[in-house]
Amino acid sequence: MKKILSTLAASAILAGTAAAADVSLEFTQGALLAGKNSKTDGTPMDNEYRKLDLNGYMFRTSGDVTFSVSTDDVGVTLTIDPYYEEKGKVADGTGDKTFFSEYYGWVNFFEGQMQLKSGVYETRSLNLMDDGGWNWLDDQYARYKPGVVNGSAAEDIANLTNGKLAMQLSYETDSIYVAGAVVDADGTDGKYGAFDSKAGFAFEFGVAATEDITLSAYLRTLENDKFGFGLFMEHSAFTLKDKEFDVLAGLTLGQTSSSGSSNFEWALDLRAQHELSDTVTLTTMHNLSSSPSQNSAKDNSTYSIWDMASVAVQTSEEITVSFTVEWEYTDLTKGGNGKLDFFPSVTYSPCEGVDLSGGLIIKTSGWSHANNVDYAVPVVLHVAL
Repeated sequence: MKKILSTLAASAILAGTAAAADVSLEFTQGALLAGKNSKTDGTPMDNEYRKLDLNGYMFRTSGDVTFSVSTDDVGVTLTIDPYYEEKGKVADGTGDKTFFSEYYGWVNFFEGQMQLKSGVYETRSLNLMDDGGWNWLDDQYARYKPGVVNGSAAEDIANLTNGKLAMQLSYETDSIYVAGAVVDADGTDGKYGAFDSKAGFAFEFGVAATEDITLSAYLRTLENDKFGFGLFMEHSAFTLKDKEFDVLAGLTLGQTSSSGSSNFEWALDLRAQHELSDTVTLTTMHNLSSSPSQNSAKDNSTYSIWDMASVAVQTSEEITVSFTVEWEYTDLTKGGNGKLDFFPSVTYSPCEGVDLSGGLIIKTSGWSHANNVDYAVPVVLHVAL
């Protein structure tokens, strides 16, 4: 009888806690109706053609479930990826792979001004202006994040943790934001710099210069002898012809030292999003980065260029049609290889929290070599409760 009463009491406590908390559940699954994929030189791959592959969206495993429970003071988030073991991004203490792609908890102090966060997660405070492509893989909508493209020390510079185990403390007011993180540095062999430590460090500082302009600085050294710095300006709610216009611009610098030599890298980023009308949105992204020459991995005398433009049109309350173009040149030296991608897509939202998206991805490459064309027909289902 006591066990029954204890169980009922525990159930009542859990029910009361759940009633007082915000609970969310999201599910995403991508499938490939058809596709063709080749090597960079145009020769076929072993799995060049695929049809009706439920787990082959662009030849990468896909699908995850995100569960979050939070109150005003505490919260926990778990992202479960059934196929994460195949990706091999996270390992537990025994070296076995786990299917949790993200898991973290947080607690607020001083009425929410200070927060302690710990776990495995990615965090970026910048407005990446990629909300129009959230249901697609990055390769199809926003291939790169702000920072040095394919950089060694400063790629995706605003991501403090790089998806590694971390503990972060942040403080925020109406005008400033400060964050510092200790990040697992599994590549340091137990020694990080002058410290006998297996953790790297990352810092962020943001200040609201005006009501609409925010300046953000990032300092990151996640591995021994690797240093990255980024400085960005965001202008939000800027009006152009009475329509909202957002701008992000930034400079990123990186330094890698090894075996008595050092490698310096840099990047310039510019992103903009403009509501042309109540139903039409234009998004553009641009990146110019230093890039190792094909002749030498230590020669950063050349550049890489990446540009993206996307137009989204909401034709009705349920349907949004978009067309995205991405252009990339990874090496501007003679004989470099260029890429040009086209991606028309449509999203159908039959009710709140449900999106069904489909599209046609056309990838072309080899402007200075043998031409090559790949394609894919993906379908993505997203449900949020």
